[in-house]
Amino acid sequence: MADPAQPVCRGDVVLRKNRAWLVVSVRRKSCGLVPIIGQTLPRHRADVTVAGLCVAGSIARCRSVTSAPLRQLCHVQRVAGSVLDAIDLALERERQVVQVEKIPAGLFRSVLEYGPRMESKGRKKGGAPTA
Repeated sequence: MADPAQPVCRGDVVLRKNRAWLVVSVRRKSCGLVPIIGQTLPRHRADVTVAGLCVAGSIARCRSVTSAPLRQLCHVQRVAGSVLDAIDLALERERQVVQVEKIPAGLFRSVLEYGPRMESKGRKKGGAPTA
């Protein structure tokens, strides 16, 4: 007998293995999830605050999207469309930052390349000290 999959759509808060997740994309038999965590310090650059959840935690950590089969998910709640827009922006920003971090060293000129030299007092010869 086939197991009927519970309908899950984008923007749903679901439980999987006793942890809360937010659905960001749905495919045929699986979906993309980001974890919902509690208030922690330090915060990650891709964290989005989600207010009014009935599960423990109020931050969606949009660092990376995890895939899970639909049959393992238990629907709990739905979030507003403005929260989904903020999560989409955070995911796109994180994707861009990760791509910049993958650029090999030495490809761009460093700001520190023309910085102070070793054993330099930081002043011009014969002039006043620089500020």
